Amino acid sequence: LDAAKLACSPGLLDLTTCPADFTLVSFYKMFGYPTGLGALIVRHDAAPLLAPRSDLLRGPEGPFGPAYFAGGCVSAISANSSFAVARPNLSEWLERGTSHFLGIAALPSQLASLRSLASDRARCAHAQAVCREAYLRTTRLQHRSGAKLCVVFGRHKESNWREVQGPTMAMLVRYADGSPVPYGLVAQKAASRGIVLRTGCHCNSGACQRHLGLTDGDLRHFFASGKVCGDDLGVVDGRPTGVVRISFGHFSTLFDASCWATLLEEEFLDRLPLPEESAVPGVPEAARPRQTTVEGVPRPIGSGGLVVGLKVYPVKGCGPLRVRRWPLDPVTGALFLDRRWCLTVDNLPGSGARKSASSRLRPVSAKQAPGLTQVRLILRPGKGPAEPWALLLSAKGCPRTLELPLGEKDAELLRCSGAELDDTPFSYDGGGLLRSVGQEQSVGPAASGSGPAAAAAASVGVDAAGQWFEGLLGITKLRLVEAVDASAALAASPGSGEAPAALSAGSEAQVAGQTHFANAPSTLLLVSTASLREFGRVCGLSVPADRFRANLEVSFEVPYEEAEWPVGSAVVIGEKVVFEAAGRCVRCQMVDIDPEDAAARGPSLLAALATVQSGGGGGKGPTFGVLLRPSGGTHHAVETPPVLSLGMRVSTHLEDPVVEPSQVL
Repeated sequence: LDAAKLACSPGLLDLTTCPADFTLVSFYKMFGYPTGLGALIVRHDAAPLLAPRSDLLRGPEGPFGPAYFAGGCVSAISANSSFAVARPNLSEWLERGTSHFLGIAALPSQLASLRSLASDRARCAHAQAVCREAYLRTTRLQHRSGAKLCVVFGRHKESNWREVQGPTMAMLVRYADGSPVPYGLVAQKAASRGIVLRTGCHCNSGACQRHLGLTDGDLRHFFASGKVCGDDLGVVDGRPTGVVRISFGHFSTLFDASCWATLLEEEFLDRLPLPEESAVPGVPEAARPRQTTVEGVPRPIGSGGLVVGLKVYPVKGCGPLRVRRWPLDPVTGALFLDRRWCLTVDNLPGSGARKSASSRLRPVSAKQAPGLTQVRLILRPGKGPAEPWALLLSAKGCPRTLELPLGEKDAELLRCSGAELDDTPFSYDGGGLLRSVGQEQSVGPAASGSGPAAAAAASVGVDAAGQWFEGLLGITKLRLVEAVDASAALAASPGSGEAPAALSAGSEAQVAGQTHFANAPSTLLLVSTASLREFGRVCGLSVPADRFRANLEVSFEVPYEEAEWPVGSAVVIGEKVVFEAAGRCVRCQMVDIDPEDAAARGPSLLAALATVQSGGGGGKGPTFGVLLRPSGGTHHAVETPPVLSLGMRVSTHLEDPVVEPSQVL
């Protein structure tokens, strides 16, 4: 009798009603620790079946006796003859080699700890109650067609389920069209939410064949098709090869049951199978067929995903502008207004004729001034000359809001592109605005891009903006400058943190030839929501997406799919907007700054990232996310620049697809 799980429910294992000759129990399933330790319960009248023969070297006859012996199970032995005497005690005879003595030593304290929770009856009732709640919530889920989402096996429906059903539930999940969901896909979705379950036939081929209606011929066909025990091949020729099993124990809660039902509802209810879900999820990378280019036809590298987050960072180090729809800069190819302004500090006193103004300025990042992350931004559409388009900056502790008016061409580009903000809780009081410049001038450039006009405009009103930031950060001699002014400062003080881990030779030359206060100019930073969840699951920490300051948050199915993109591979957003992968993003201490509370101290995400990664970053540090650069070496202004928006699909190809020239950035 395999009672590995049944023994976890006190009172359910009764050998008087089931007189099994041999019963197996698992201590791992009872406690979680020690692992690899169980017990074999043998009826006295069945013990002779396991007893050794007098002639040990010949081995016992029959299917039950072992044909070998090892250290510790004999009383005497000679290496020069067949003389060997077995231990008289059956348990000693069956212990081949050194026993798991550390695990055995832990058993008394584990049993005592278990019994201290509650009585046997109460512990059993608790585990069964949680399982019952999961069963009821699972069986209520129906597709719009009325078909059940899950087929649950076992004796849960019987009136005496408390006596005949343990705290486990095996099931088959079905799509809306009735086809089975591969159990490997269910396990993958569950793992991304921190839910641990088992899939397959669970070493119980008899129950698997009976409940799934599989014949010996079916099993032979599955094996010929590549199915082996322990893999994640859950469907062969449209037929399920195994089931999903969830188990509950003494420490399970009703919240666990709720999380399971939520997973089913959000991931599989009213869903049809996607083409990429026909692949085998969870198979080791080395065993997966690689996608290659055949006869010049680009093949997808991954299944792709949808843009679920779109953020612009107009001021380096400050919070993001959350948008739903946003244009790309017709000159740089990056998101419009992204990292256009930078806060600098004058690190040399006096005007100093010996040094130019630009050589005195040093960029200020959130690493030096964590309070920058507290700055919130919102875009205010213009209402005429008296109230132009502007960025409004606010922060906790600042009684006034800083206004950064935009130039006319900037406003025109935003109007023509249909730029749209995402829902934001930010609000401002019009009476509390602090204009950084005169009524008819702007801190920002008068036109998009850089040049003499933009540089001249960037020097106007810096005192008011600098004073606002000085009051916020407690740092003196601050100036808010545009990218063209900060570039000279970076030449003497290069940035750090967000930078590509790998760049092609051409890209390195391009970056070296065009200094910029941004660490990776003319790029977008992409992070995967699946990678965020997986990183959080592995390290056991909360991993908010805002910590990684990405422009694009994409809902890929497979964690770290983006980390496998070769440098230079095409990344298509929407139908025609094409970028190329520029390498993984090397991370710095910025990820440890909480944008909600810069003074907060907690576990280091950077240290956790370095721990879970075996390599990457080319020796520069741990990486997370991928940088995207405009496809092609040049950028030409177009009348209507491409636009990115939430919900666009992101796909990757080994070779650039053919697109219209006006849309290649």
